Amino acid sequence: MSWFTTLRSSISLLTSPSRAFSTTAVAAGKEYKLKTHQGAKKRWKAMPSGDFKRWKCSKTHNNSHLARARLHTLGLPSFANAGQRRQLKRLLPYA
Repeated sequence: MSWFTTLRSSISLLTSPSRAFSTTAVAAGKEYKLKTHQGAKKRWKAMPSGDFKRWKCSKTHNNSHLARARLHTLGLPSFANAGQRRQLKRLLPYA
């Protein structure tokens, strides 16, 4: 068997109806699965009200020179503003 015949038979196998890949992106009644942004998932938490909460950085180490009031405010959560909320809804579709 020549290489051309082998190539032709393998192409016919790939294009046969039983082996053909689906050209439709979505099956009937199903939607795309959206990917969650892993960095946003680790940093933000969705609240029941639709808002997003995160914790502030710079509290864990190298903070001995900071004032007590500053350390206290770093321990409080921070909430997303309107622009961040709009972006986070895209990054966290299932939150």
